[in-house]
Amino acid sequence: MIALEAGQSNTILSAAAAVGTGTVYAVPQCPVGGLFGSGKEFTWQVNTNAVGAIQVDLEGSLDNSNWFVLDSYAGVGDTLRSVASKPVKFIRANVITLPDLTIQSVIVSF
Repeated sequence: MIALEAGQSNTILSAAAAVGTGTVYAVPQCPVGGLFGSGKEFTWQVNTNAVGAIQVDLEGSLDNSNWFVLDSYAGVGDTLRSVASKPVKFIRANVITLPDLTIQSVIVSF
């Protein structure tokens, strides 16, 4: 399991050329409550060179078995989004739709 670093921009998906889930990452613990996201906000960014609309879900888990969608991006081009008050221990990107080319990266910042 790869642990992400607080205060850093962490690439959690790179050069995705197919649909499906990416690598699972352990998120840093929040000093209050012990879970990441407890009362905090974090950002995530999708960089793509796809010409058509893509869909990428940012998924979280408390146990690395049961996954749920923290946020979803469906559109054309790059985006920067934020998520608040959703404490999780694990995180991953899930490419749902990729019509052409690739998603260059998905980056999470705490």
